[in-house]
Amino acid sequence: MSDNEQARWRRVRAIFDEAAETESSHRSALVTERCGSDDALRTEVEELLHLRKAPALALDLPLGASAEQQNRAAAAGQAAVEGQPAAPRHPNSR
Repeated sequence: MSDNEQARWRRVRAIFDEAAETESSHRSALVTERCGSDDALRTEVEELLHLRKAPALALDLPLGASAEQQNRAAAAGQAAVEGQPAAPRHPNSR
């Protein structure tokens, strides 16, 4: 990773950390202020903030979790990434 990439990541991380600790009603304004006109930076920070709210992913399940538990976690995680609520699944659906 180049020095510029490291500096960029440190900036993303600093803004993310500050925004994560900020009350949700003030978070968007803080991110806008910290990112200025750098839309790519703002997008990176917002994506990280969105992902931190995502439900547990399959990797978060205990060893030996059933296939159904893994499928539910994967569906919930994908829906969260896409900004949609996970569709409820019938217990007998595959």
